[in-house]
Amino acid sequence: MTAMAKKNIYIFSISLAAIITMVLSSCTMPPNYDNIKKVFPAVVCIMVENRVGSGVIVSADGYVLTCQHLTGDDTVATVIMNKGAAYLGNVVAIDKTRDLAIIKLPQESSGFPFAALGDSSESDDLQTGSPIVILGYPGVSSTGNNLRLTTGILCSFSRMRGTSILKTSARTDPGSSGGPMVDSEGNVIGIVSSKYVNIEEGCINFAIASNEARDMLTELGGGKLPEKPPAEVTARPVCPNTGCRAPDFNLTTTGGQAVSLNSLKGKRAILLFVSAECPACIEMIRSVQKVYDYWPEKQLTVAVILSQVEIQDVESWIKQNDVKLSVAPDSTGDVTGLFKPDKIPAAYFLDKDGNIKVKRYDSLSSGDVDVLLRLF
Repeated sequence: MTAMAKKNIYIFSISLAAIITMVLSSCTMPPNYDNIKKVFPAVVCIMVENRVGSGVIVSADGYVLTCQHLTGDDTVATVIMNKGAAYLGNVVAIDKTRDLAIIKLPQESSGFPFAALGDSSESDDLQTGSPIVILGYPGVSSTGNNLRLTTGILCSFSRMRGTSILKTSARTDPGSSGGPMVDSEGNVIGIVSSKYVNIEEGCINFAIASNEARDMLTELGGGKLPEKPPAEVTARPVCPNTGCRAPDFNLTTTGGQAVSLNSLKGKRAILLFVSAECPACIEMIRSVQKVYDYWPEKQLTVAVILSQVEIQDVESWIKQNDVKLSVAPDSTGDVTGLFKPDKIPAAYFLDKDGNIKVKRYDSLSSGDVDVLLRLF
């Protein structure tokens, strides 16, 4: 590499807000989008002091790949899932030459969503011109820190300072560092690391080849590599947290319909925990109502859980606020206490099996609700 080229390499490092909102930002729909979408839950935002970037979970027990220039010499890092949950992880391995770092999420947690680590070698399936996707958390917007998807092609296989590098045309920005480069099958084939600056477009972005990361993981695990993602996750623990099976409960709507975890299964579900005197609660209900109106009835169910309001006051609250969603009074507050929302309003998104996929406490637009529902 020439001295000028070396001068033009820029290593990302920038401070971002830690608010997570899931949005898709791409000019073109990537090939085999369903394969790419499965990687979304494994892509994380990483914060170390004033440095913020991206990473990807590559094992169910919580090993995270990212860049060493992001972790620096620190031994701990904050890892924020794309559904909002945050963990304090330990930096268990670094390689400054490769610019790779491995973070281990807490041992007491398990069943993390993770992506398959692919083979980054040149082959019939992966070659110059192959379509690729980059995922990560670059930049700041009015909605916070956004998971972004960009598409491009694999421009070349090369080496830099003895490390295998993949060169791509897919756009990266400050905050992209550590995020995964993914092939059309949804396999992680690289970790975004750097780019040429002073050049606006073309094959100017670099990712460390996944085989370099595989070597690090092998060394760390004594020869054992992360397993492939299971076809489906079973036997999840019961708890009110993201990734758990939701606690069972029993309520009755004002229309006399029983609402329980069992009654919700088979559909995506949204549980809205609200209180009677809460303007933000009404705003959240409005956003969910707009989506509920056009989603197929067989695919989505919504329950508004109104806490600690006398039964005789519920009907007047519904009429006054023109609430059209099913309202289940929680007069004792027992069900709200079971789910333990950090604040009100709270939206819990459940998949068809009753697992909590997303928890949101901030304001939600109808677009946010629709995007979140389509992720699982």
